[in-house]
Amino acid sequence: MPESVPRDVAAVERELGALEKGVDRLVRELEEYRSRTSAAEGEHARLTGLLAKSGVDMSDPASLERRLQELTEENSRLREVLREARIRAKRIRGRLIVMEDESAG
Repeated sequence: MPESVPRDVAAVERELGALEKGVDRLVRELEEYRSRTSAAEGEHARLTGLLAKSGVDMSDPASLERRLQELTEENSRLREVLREARIRAKRIRGRLIVMEDESAG
């Protein structure tokens, strides 16, 4: 629009208001992305530390997969051991209750 043509002040103010709202929205989005990035970097550092402590070669995805499979299998075995231990503990408790009743009677 040539400068010699008069501009509608109200229209310009509306456009500036819309532009300001758009910029505000973009600033809020940027802040949200920065916050999410910071949280992700913290989680990455935590997980990297855990992997380093596990002794797994983090540069080898196959090694990570094998270690995960080993841990999954070990967890399954430990769950079974715990299940069997609960069953045995219940049996022993039952026997103790019977023995108590017999000794009291």
